[in-house]
Amino acid sequence: MGKPVIHYIAGMSGSVAFSAGPVGIKKAGRHSLIPRLSGILLPVLLVVWLSACAGVPPVSEKPPDKGLPSPEMVEAPGQPGHAGHARMAAAHNLVQSGFQRLQKKDYDGAIRVLERAVGIQPDNGSAYYYLAEAWLAQKHYQRAARFNELARLYLRDDSDWARRAEFQKQRIEKADREGDTGNNISER
Repeated sequence: MGKPVIHYIAGMSGSVAFSAGPVGIKKAGRHSLIPRLSGILLPVLLVVWLSACAGVPPVSEKPPDKGLPSPEMVEAPGQPGHAGHARMAAAHNLVQSGFQRLQKKDYDGAIRVLERAVGIQPDNGSAYYYLAEAWLAQKHYQRAARFNELARLYLRDDSDWARRAEFQKQRIEKADREGDTGNNISER
């Protein structure tokens, strides 16, 4: 005697199982597990198979606007091509704002904004450079020297900025030698 063979017929209302054996053809019960699984599994497999065939569109990064006024966007060391990241762009905007405040001689406002830029992007050398400028203008030579040190560290790979930072160091040292007491570098 042979074993019964089960055939499935998939329809709109689900699958129906029939078994054929030596006794004849019999319809499987409505609550049978196999028809319910095939009614669920078949559409899921179809969706997975079709989604695997779909291509994923490439994500394109738009470079930031190169026409911005000074300060220029400086790439982070060891991270070429990442200038479009939101953190770097936000820090750059804050450095721009700090630079504008420096030009208006709002040194306290510039310091607040530039410190936020450094908080967002700690390796932003131009932010440290402008912080040193703000502290130098307020005759806080020790703080100016500390920020200049950080500026020279983070701007060393950019020859223009490195030159500016080195000249700034000389101006800070000269102002300290000629300046008033209380905020001098030599009192460290």
